[in-house]
Amino acid sequence: MPGLFSPLPVKHFTLRNRIVLPPMASDTADDSGRVTEAHIRHYVQRAAAGVGMVIVEHCYVRRDGRYNPRQLGIHDDSVIPGLAQLARAVKAYDAVVGVQIAHAGGRASSKTIGGQPVAPSEGVLSPGGSEPARALTLADLDALEEAYVAAARRAVEAGFDFVELHGAHCFLLCEFLSPLANRRMDAMGAAWRTACAFPCAWYKRCGVYFQRRSCCCIGCRAATSCQVA
Repeated sequence: MPGLFSPLPVKHFTLRNRIVLPPMASDTADDSGRVTEAHIRHYVQRAAAGVGMVIVEHCYVRRDGRYNPRQLGIHDDSVIPGLAQLARAVKAYDAVVGVQIAHAGGRASSKTIGGQPVAPSEGVLSPGGSEPARALTLADLDALEEAYVAAARRAVEAGFDFVELHGAHCFLLCEFLSPLANRRMDAMGAAWRTACAFPCAWYKRCGVYFQRRSCCCIGCRAATSCQVA
């Protein structure tokens, strides 16, 4: 493939080639969402093999957004040292490294998060949900926005080159874009323009944070709907 192995400049860094390891959950964190040696081995092996960019698997921004009991977290400052160790280990092999941040929304379970899942609208998310979710209030959304910004800050402090917002797989950001999951009648409702308001607000807030720091950039993985199985 022409150009596959040629360098690619992106903002403040240059990829050594166009090969990217996408974020794929390994579910090998400890009970607190911290990095383990299994993560270090997994990502170092890929970086050492020569990929140009590594995107670390989805990390939950808040405890009620955890999808799996062994999912990585970026929800608390206590996880920064482990994430920093992971970022350093990958960078040692000249790979650009980023991290995907996420909230499971209506796909979370009470068994995993210790409470009722939250989503744009109340009820069982279809597809992907297993139990009724509580509809987020506007105050809840303000708090979640702050959680995303705090997660982005932790990514910067851990030394990642960029952050990717997870807006696919019918997780929370994707749920806001889907008429199957978003039946709201307020400013964050299911009409396309208003449905985009909440994800865009988070993206802009995180983007403003990075504009003040030339060391990092932001991207988004997006899907416009939750597909019916």
